[in-house]
Amino acid sequence: MVLKWFDATTSVAFAAEISNEIQVLIPVTGENIPEKRYTKQVKSLERLLTRVRTFSKQHHLNIYQKAKFANTVRWSLREAGYPKDFIESVLAMVLPVM
Repeated sequence: MVLKWFDATTSVAFAAEISNEIQVLIPVTGENIPEKRYTKQVKSLERLLTRVRTFSKQHHLNIYQKAKFANTVRWSLREAGYPKDFIESVLAMVLPVM
């Protein structure tokens, strides 16, 4: 029972998947995004948040698993070269729906 509480493999794997999807949706570039592409990215991001919400309802993550999820997303985006402000805003959107 106690060991299951510390098992975060599912949340870490899902976090890596979400992080990869964010990197595909919003690449690290310094260029301005055209309005048409921007609205497409927003809709894709909304679908991503819906997936996170659904995952959270199905798996009932405890606080340790949520922390591992957040840490995995944070470090994978940081290693990909995203600015700290962007990473924190992504986490601010994702964590409340968990």
